[in-house]
Parts: sequence; C-alpha cells; structure tokens
Amino acid sequence: HGKFFTSFVGQNPCSGRDVNFQTRSNFGFLPCLFSSILPIARTEVLVMTVNPGFGGQKYIPTMLDKIREIRKWGVDRGLDFDIEVDGGVKANWTIAQCADAGANCFIAGSGMFAYDDLSVGCQELRTIAEAAQKGNVLPEGETIEWLKK
Repeated sequence: HGKFFTSFVGQNPCSGRDVNFQTRSNFGFLPCLFSSILPIARTEVLVMTVNPGFGGQKYIPTMLDKIREIRKWGVDRGLDFDIEVDGGVKANWTIAQCADAGANCFIAGSGMFAYDDLSVGCQELRTIAEAAQKGNVLPEGETIEWLKK
C-alpha cells in the first residue's frame, strides 16, 4: 500500500514536536492538528465511530461532537471537504445522527448483513442520511418507517 500514501512532516501544535504523518486522503488525528494538516489535504476527514480493529463493534455516539467540530472548523474557513464516518453505521439512528452532525460519507460494513438485497440496504442508508441532512433526524429506536409518517 505504500505507493498510495503521502507523508507530511511538520510540527505538532499540541506538543511542539516534529511529527511524520502518513496518510492517503483521510486522516486520523487529534482535533488540535486540524489547522496544520487539513489545509494540505482538503479532501476528506475520516472519523472512526468505533475503536478500529474489527467489524461488528458498537457505535460510539460521543464522536458526534468531533464530527460537529470538524464541520464547523471547515465552514468557518470556507473549506469544502468530506467527513467520512466508519464504524457501527447502520440504516437507523446512527447514520441519522452522523448526517445531522455534518458527515456526508458513510461506511457500513457488518450493518449490511441485515439485508438479503444490498441495494435495499444502500437505499435505506441514503434515505435516512438525506432526511437527517434536511433536518428530519430519525430518533433512536425508530425504523425507516418513522420517516414515512
């Protein structure tokens, strides 16, 4: 995978130490690094909503604050970039909350096993996310049928 990676060498504003970031077009880093890294990439930020390592983990809702902070940071600076969410995203309140917080790209892995027809799963993900982006946020415990009321 090395040919797909780009290295950035710079100073970590949190610690003042020199650091080497290896990444593709997505980053995993502390919020205080945004100002030094994001203007270089400007394509997408990946927010892990589980602890990385294996599929099927439970979604971590406290990451919503990070998504909101990243989106606000970009809007305040006039930057246009994607916020991608990976981990525990399903066609339920999880994708709705992430979309409402400012994420616009979603990775759904094991959550898709609930569907015999993956196209149905993809359409439900899209429907719930688009509704949330328009302010119609699916509440926890409700199904997609709630949006049709």
